[in-house]
Amino acid sequence: MNLKRIKEPWVKELEIAEMKNPNSSSWIYICMVLLIGLGLDPVMADEHKSPVTVNGPAKWVQCLAFSPDGNRVVAGNDEGRLWVVEARTGKAVLECRDVRTAPTAVAWSPDGKHLAMGGWVGLVTVRDAQTGAVQTRWRAHRENVTSIVFSADNQYLATGSGDDTAKVWSVKGGEPLLTLEQGDEYDVTGVAFSPDGHQLLTGDGENRVKLWDTRTGETHRVLGAHAEAVSAVGWSADGKWVVSGGWDDVLKIWNTETGQARTLRGHTDDLTVLALSAKGERMVSASDDRTVRVWDLRTGKLRQTLRGHTAAVISLAISPDGRRAVSGSKNELKFWELK
Repeated sequence: MNLKRIKEPWVKELEIAEMKNPNSSSWIYICMVLLIGLGLDPVMADEHKSPVTVNGPAKWVQCLAFSPDGNRVVAGNDEGRLWVVEARTGKAVLECRDVRTAPTAVAWSPDGKHLAMGGWVGLVTVRDAQTGAVQTRWRAHRENVTSIVFSADNQYLATGSGDDTAKVWSVKGGEPLLTLEQGDEYDVTGVAFSPDGHQLLTGDGENRVKLWDTRTGETHRVLGAHAEAVSAVGWSADGKWVVSGGWDDVLKIWNTETGQARTLRGHTDDLTVLALSAKGERMVSASDDRTVRVWDLRTGKLRQTLRGHTAAVISLAISPDGRRAVSGSKNELKFWELK
């Protein structure tokens, strides 16, 4: 293993360790330990009224996910970097760089052991969450992976793609278990498992929100449609509600039994991403309008509007307890304390 030190304007010091990936001699991955110059003393984020901001190279933060204990956040950007930071300070503790693809979607397994990343060229990579080492990698789709999620039992992954399909995979070996054909030339833009894993929620570029039976591969229900493309979906922890957001600037909360929907308005431009807390009480959404909004999932009421990004917010995650959020844009992460 070769170790070298470099310096860049956005970090105080950077150690790079280059090593052969044990799974493939043709792959090189780089793990980095970073101390990021935040311009802040290393104190807890909730001691500040304004969010903690982590600045980096002029790249878009494409995807985000909290660890199941809420202590760390994984982020990916459009130059192929996947890094893990402490949720309360923004200090980076691990970075892995993928030379073949940039991450477009990321998920942290419920048991905390694995990170799953989907990329622009249809690759899915599963890494050890502590070391960043590649555990398995496979070509999942013909085009970019738009979304990725673990099942609650850690056994399965679901992916959506620009190739008009959603797929369910075995985490252990990357074995394809189910392919759901969208049927039209529109991206599958979001996927989410039901709490029991028996259904998969999808959103697509033809404005539709669908429920699929994961045991048969059949469409269980078409809930309805947005006025424009659906950009993100989520499933509540109690299984009673699913949420969708779209380029029509609105959120919809759907009753999974009746199919009835409530429409939430507030964003003034395309809604890009949403996330639900594990307890199922809070939801956050982000938009091209540069804001993050916090909602009460039970009542549909807007609780907070978080401002501060200088470009569209394209990635977002909420802590399992619903008390913190992290949002990504061009060149920055912002960590927020929620009311």
